[in-house]
Amino acid sequence: MNSGAWTAVGTIALAVVTVAAVVINIIITVQDRRRAAASLTAERELADARLREERDHAEQVRRRERQADNARVLIQRIAALQPYLPTVPGTFTRHTFPQAKYQPVTHHHGDEACREAISSLQHGAFAEAPLLGQGEAAQIAAGRYRHLVQLILTVANDNGPDEERQTGTLRSYARWVRISLRALAENGSVPLIYGGSPEYPQLGLPEHMPVWQPNPAPTGWNEEIDAETSE
Repeated sequence: MNSGAWTAVGTIALAVVTVAAVVINIIITVQDRRRAAASLTAERELADARLREERDHAEQVRRRERQADNARVLIQRIAALQPYLPTVPGTFTRHTFPQAKYQPVTHHHGDEACREAISSLQHGAFAEAPLLGQGEAAQIAAGRYRHLVQLILTVANDNGPDEERQTGTLRSYARWVRISLRALAENGSVPLIYGGSPEYPQLGLPEHMPVWQPNPAPTGWNEEIDAETSE
């Protein structure tokens, strides 16, 4: 083979090598770009996930803050009625003025303030109680508050002779609801009744029956009693 032929072969080989090098570079570049794009996509997805987590956490914090604020308002509504619990029995059956001449109606001191406090308590059942949240603990706390309202209204419309026992029942259940709301505000949970007493007190029980209280007594029960006694 003469020198011209060798030159031609060398030229062709060089061209093949050059083309191969170009193809390889193109392949490597494409792969690098794909890896870069995949990495960028992964980073964006990770950043989006972090952003969603931060937003979800912030929203959860705001919900807890709103829940705690509403629970505290309901506690304040109960506290406003607390001094008038002995006045609640029959307060809606009494009137400031006689209904008819020579038929005076007994008017208890504090009836008007008691009725205002009851009205505030009722308002809480429609204003703050529904805003406690949709969780199980929040629903239990809201249900207990609403039952306290119904219990208060029932006793306020009853002028029966057992006022002292009714007042004791109201005190005990109001204490239970306050503790439930305070626990919800502090840690998002509520104490539960495991047995030994019904979930809600019953009115009109015989005198020999003990006044309702939760079983087991929740943390803070005795402290609440002491606080009530010192008021």
